[in-house]
Amino acid sequence: MDLKAELYPKQVMFMENADTMSEVAAQNAQQGRQSLCFLRGLPKEVFTGKLLCAAADVAWEKAERGTCSAAEWERLMAAANFLCGNVRIDSAAMGDEEILAQCKRLPSADVILILSLAK
Repeated sequence: MDLKAELYPKQVMFMENADTMSEVAAQNAQQGRQSLCFLRGLPKEVFTGKLLCAAADVAWEKAERGTCSAAEWERLMAAANFLCGNVRIDSAAMGDEEILAQCKRLPSADVILILSLAK
């Protein structure tokens, strides 16, 4: 199945790097575009942390260790409030057919990001 063809005109991007995917989702949100992110092989909590850091311009390693400054924590909280309406994350192990069905149930997403670390 060709998800890009099935979901046209939505933009569908396949990614193998969670850092890049989080940056793309954060950039889409800043541009007013809603993203639907499907994670394969990565816990939702890890991706959410990376996404918050990308949106807040905070180093993931600092957030993971809990060594952020007060200003960085404030930016992370502001990013969380901003992203909550613009990015949806699904971490269930889904095949292409299930992803297609989920996208059709959530038609408001402009960009579909699919992460696959299992390769």
